[in-house]
Amino acid sequence: MYEFTLYNGLKTMYYPINHSYSVSIGLYVKIGSMYESIENNGITHFLGHLHFRQLGEINQKQIYYEMESIGATLKATTYKDMLRFYIKVRPKYLQNAVMFFKDLISTYNWNEEQFELEKAVVLNQIFEREAAITIPPFIDKVVWRNHPLSMEIMGNEETINQIKLKEITGFKQKHFSRNNLLFLVTGNIDRDSIKWINEILEDVIIQEDRQIEIEKPRLHDRKPDIFFAEFQWDYLDIDIAFDVNNSVIKSEILLVLNSILGGGNGSLLQTHIREELGLSSNIYSFIETFGQASVLHIFYSIDKNFFYDSLLPIMQILNCLKREIENTQMETTIPFFTDDLWFWLEDPEYLNFQLARDIFIKGEKMYTIEEKIEKFSNISINSIVKAAQEIFVKNNMSIAILGNTRKITKKGIRELISI
Repeated sequence: MYEFTLYNGLKTMYYPINHSYSVSIGLYVKIGSMYESIENNGITHFLGHLHFRQLGEINQKQIYYEMESIGATLKATTYKDMLRFYIKVRPKYLQNAVMFFKDLISTYNWNEEQFELEKAVVLNQIFEREAAITIPPFIDKVVWRNHPLSMEIMGNEETINQIKLKEITGFKQKHFSRNNLLFLVTGNIDRDSIKWINEILEDVIIQEDRQIEIEKPRLHDRKPDIFFAEFQWDYLDIDIAFDVNNSVIKSEILLVLNSILGGGNGSLLQTHIREELGLSSNIYSFIETFGQASVLHIFYSIDKNFFYDSLLPIMQILNCLKREIENTQMETTIPFFTDDLWFWLEDPEYLNFQLARDIFIKGEKMYTIEEKIEKFSNISINSIVKAAQEIFVKNNMSIAILGNTRKITKKGIRELISI
């Protein structure tokens, strides 16, 4: 792994994989709905879109032609805490790809016509999202309350229509700055290539760092918090969320706990709720992390008539984890975080994202795969049990239920919560 800070302040990182047949490039920016306000919600996602209208002096039609002529597609994904641009190419097209990113960082010269055309695209995405009702927006509002993390990544029709071209270019100037940017390359790349890539990127003007104040994600005391979103269909979508204090629970311990709980086909939720009881064909758990706050989610869909029947065994599983964890559960979980880490080296694109997420966004120490394996190998059963005891308590708990909740009451739910 090679890490540089160029003369213009841009951070670059390189992870060579000599046996790979591809090179993955990612540009990561610390922006997203976490950095937005109620007034400009969705501006990050909109900004990401604009880059596909024009890069430098290349218009949209030329962008697509140039990319497809090297057998690649430049993509962008907006998250609550970052904007990611990425591309995967054969090594012989590396210089072509790097020039895309040089133009991407430097481009501010969109015109009003391009701005309005892309606004229409973003608004259509918002309309499509609103037509497909899902539970994440509801649980976000319960978990994060009035924090920017409770807002939609795309924004809404009102906020997008209020955004002006001058505002969006100013937003880029503020956030595409030295401490907020990472250029990361993984795959078949040698030292000579690293040298000339750095030389190309040093010509880019990088904005000086500006003071960016964001509201830190915070944990709340809960009752637990329960929210109903009423829709007239017989199946319920349910998200049971638990706040996690990252200063108390180590990330690797949380990952193992989640895997045992509901992260895999052999997890407790899937084997007991799905296979043994047959209550839900779609149940799993996952983790979101923002700064010092994480959320462990249990998501599942179920017939409304069996909701109470499902809540009790889920509480029993959580209480079981607070008492003991079997050796067999550790034996079937740890390999996913040890032996399987080597698979990262077979997928430069996934490795690219994971390195950026862990090191740049989360601010974790840079570990080799061997060091990460050692950290997971040293996790004890007792540490997992203690983490479960810390996390699975009522004052960490939020529940959102989407669907026909007419026969379900908050009082009835609270009576079944026995953690």
